[in-house]
Amino acid sequence: MESAVRKSFVIKAIFEKEVSLPKGIFYQHDIEMQNGDRGQYLSKEKVQKKFIEGQEASYTLEETTIKTKSGNDFVVRKIRPKQQNPMKSQGSYYDRPEVIRDITNAQMFHEAMYFAVAHKDKKLTLDNIKALQAKFVEYCFQDTGQNTPDSKKVMNRRTSIKLAVEYLQVDIVSSSVLLDNAEYIYKLIGG
Repeated sequence: MESAVRKSFVIKAIFEKEVSLPKGIFYQHDIEMQNGDRGQYLSKEKVQKKFIEGQEASYTLEETTIKTKSGNDFVVRKIRPKQQNPMKSQGSYYDRPEVIRDITNAQMFHEAMYFAVAHKDKKLTLDNIKALQAKFVEYCFQDTGQNTPDSKKVMNRRTSIKLAVEYLQVDIVSSSVLLDNAEYIYKLIGG
């Protein structure tokens, strides 16, 4: 049953697997919202751009109950982004410098925490995590500065940090290596 449109901040958006459907290949992502809502989102892109960690999203939830062969109920929750009105100007709120800075700071703190968890043997303190967050934020704004940032460039740099942390953390031994990998990813995604 589909619910009304909801709005919350995305706290987790993780690629799970590739799914082959009659309409083509889709990519399944596990999405978790700050308000506790959670569901699977199927995207045509492996790096989806509808649910970005640290950003607010409007969405609907659809819950379906399926009976298994053993007679048990299995609940599937699908989350879908709210369709935007094409006549409405999009991005005006998210193009504001203060909003770009706030989102970037929040997301880079999140990525610094992930990095710290991957390197738990180094006993990173909150001060170390904040210093790493500052490095990540500086990297995100290096092309444009924080006063008049280009939202697309900053978003691509945030995405490159996120991907570097998620996919390369096993091999990463320092934040400078992570930033080198993020720069490589940034160039690949069209930065």
